[in-house]
Amino acid sequence: MLAGALRAQDGARYLIITHDNFVQAIQPLAQWKTKKGMLAKVVPLSVTGSSATQIRTYIQNAYNTWPIRPEYVLVVGAPNLLPVSLSTPPFDGTDDAYGDMSGGYQVEIPVGRFFCGNLAACSTLVTKSLTYEKTPYASGDSTWMQRGTTIIREDAPPDEYYQADCRYVRGLWSGAGFVQTESLISPADSSTEVRNAINAGRGFVLYRGRAVYHWWTPFDRVWPYTLTNGSRLPVVVSGSCITMTLYPGRTVQADSFVRAGTAQVLRGAVAYFGTTSWGEPITIQRSVVSKTFFAAVFTEGRYKLGDACKRGKFCLDSVLPGDRQYYQEWNLLGDPELPLWTAAPQSLAADYDALIPIGPDSFDVTVTSSGAPVANALVCIKSNSGIYQYGYTDASGQISFSIDPTVEEMMDVTVTARNCVPYEGHAEIYNPAGMAGPQVPSRRAQMVLTVNPNPGRARFAVVAQPGAQVSIHSSDGRLVWKGTVPASGRLDWDARAMPGGIYIVQSVSSAGETARQTLQVVR
Repeated sequence: MLAGALRAQDGARYLIITHDNFVQAIQPLAQWKTKKGMLAKVVPLSVTGSSATQIRTYIQNAYNTWPIRPEYVLVVGAPNLLPVSLSTPPFDGTDDAYGDMSGGYQVEIPVGRFFCGNLAACSTLVTKSLTYEKTPYASGDSTWMQRGTTIIREDAPPDEYYQADCRYVRGLWSGAGFVQTESLISPADSSTEVRNAINAGRGFVLYRGRAVYHWWTPFDRVWPYTLTNGSRLPVVVSGSCITMTLYPGRTVQADSFVRAGTAQVLRGAVAYFGTTSWGEPITIQRSVVSKTFFAAVFTEGRYKLGDACKRGKFCLDSVLPGDRQYYQEWNLLGDPELPLWTAAPQSLAADYDALIPIGPDSFDVTVTSSGAPVANALVCIKSNSGIYQYGYTDASGQISFSIDPTVEEMMDVTVTARNCVPYEGHAEIYNPAGMAGPQVPSRRAQMVLTVNPNPGRARFAVVAQPGAQVSIHSSDGRLVWKGTVPASGRLDWDARAMPGGIYIVQSVSSAGETARQTLQVVR
């Protein structure tokens, strides 16, 4: 945990380098990262410089000198707007130098790229990441993230790694309790089966086989822009020759997957981990990375996307040290800090004082899920006046912050944990001198308020304390609905007649404790 208030100049855990065109479009992602405890900083090319060398120099200085140094780097812009860090034949580019802080070729910082050429594409990528992380049930499907598909484009004679790799990965999925693990293989299956699988909802898709720019026949007609999977956005891993390009002006399979859809109508993938070069015989190189990526996620607890990518590359370098080309060819299109779903998402509850007096105090938070303590949950407290602290819960699900608030305001309390829907609540800072009587009200509150799906289109489930009064207001403050939470703890709101936009959901318990949550209705 970091004691005291943090300032912008203290650095960033999540560093975003962006083309100037996307500074505003990337803000919702940066704001969410900061709110949950991954202090984010957005830096445009007009500050870093527009060349790859200037960008790397800025990142390296941040890594070496900032009190809070970057743990993840996201570069925002298509390669013609934000250059790749290195491009040497037979590469179609690599972003590895943006994460290589030691001057060798191994990355210390996971790097991801938002491949966008205009504001709409940037907003789509932001919406995909936020939807995947914050509202996994937006589609109404509660098991899509527990379904996985492997695709094998088999050679003649059969390659010794393709089927073995996919069996290994499906075994990891089965061991994690996936409800479906599917194998598609040529010549029995084709692009139609792949499209049908993704449209039905998949958490992961792994391709093993030959490819150049796109998967080879019979899997060459997946066409991400025609998919109808909505918010059920898979992570695609392609252990093949080049299906990703970072060459300016060129577009292939990887960027098609992540750029598919719009912010209003999602489709395609949330991220793509693949290669930007070709060669043969190199199936073992792609085998090592493909398998160790999934082993990192399912057996080593490396559930952040960029960490799993970095682990896969590290293992390749351990098995085949010095094989620089096939280390640097693996790149990520997507959010490197994205927490990967590996099980059905659970709800979080946070127990803390809902009312905090001005002055020195401790702020204690206990995090549970279904009544059990949650260890290693990231808890962040944040206010407009400058309170900003974060830390991880202990084995008892507890964490304590030392605070010294000076003004009356609301303080955000945000909790995230592996395979849990993020919790967003509030505590109110008040001035005891302004109380009407000598008694300070009871401050303990079980601050539970969740809304699912969020965003959504029609019906929403509001979960809060039984007996609490729930009200929903439009963004301009107009009351549009209210109700009392029954003993089940759940209210249903039918928003089919409501216009799209942001709404504020508030619950007030019988003891007067208040919790608020924002809700997005999509039209």
